[in-house]
Amino acid sequence: MKKLLKWIVRIGATLVILVVIAAVVLPMVIDPNDYKDTIEEKIQATIGRNVQLKGEIEWKVFPWLALTFNDVIVDNEKGFKGDKMAVIEKLSARVKILPLIQSDIQVGKVTIDQAVFNIQVAKNGGDNYQSILDALDADSDNESTSTESSSGSLNIAGIDFNNISLNYTDQQSNCLLYTSPSPRDA
Repeated sequence: MKKLLKWIVRIGATLVILVVIAAVVLPMVIDPNDYKDTIEEKIQATIGRNVQLKGEIEWKVFPWLALTFNDVIVDNEKGFKGDKMAVIEKLSARVKILPLIQSDIQVGKVTIDQAVFNIQVAKNGGDNYQSILDALDADSDNESTSTESSSGSLNIAGIDFNNISLNYTDQQSNCLLYTSPSPRDA
C-alpha cells in the first residue's frame, strides 16, 4: 500500500511540474498572432460582420487560459452612418482549463477597455446591431442541434466595461446620445 501511495504522489507531482512547464513554455513556442486570420474568420462567421484584429494577441496558459485582443474593429452594418460600429482598444477574457475537458466552458470576467460603440436606429426602426444578435442566436441554435448528445455548458462571470464611449443615434425618435470623449476616433 505504501508503494502505491508513493507512486500516486510521484505521478501527481510529475503532472503538476508538467503543467507549470507547459504554462511557461507554450506562450514562448506558440504565437496566437500566427492564427490571427483564422481567428478573424471564425469571429466573422459567428457574428456575420467584418472584424479586424489590428493589434497583438496576447495569451497566458496557467491557471486560466487568458486571451487579450488589442485594437479590435467591428465594421458597421451596411446602410448606416460610419464605417465602424465598435473600436475596442483591449478585449480580454479568461477561461478555466480543467472544465474544458468536460465541455464546461467557464469564462471569468470579460473585460473591454477603451472602446467606442456607435449604436444606430434608422427611421424605419432597423438598427445596426440586430444582425449580430441574430447571427449569434442562429449559431447557438446550430450548435445545440448538431451536438444533441453533448451536455456542455457556458458560464460567463460578467463583463467589465472600462473607459467606454457610447454614441447612440435614433433617427426614429430624433434622439442623440453621446457619452464622454472617445479614447479613439471611431
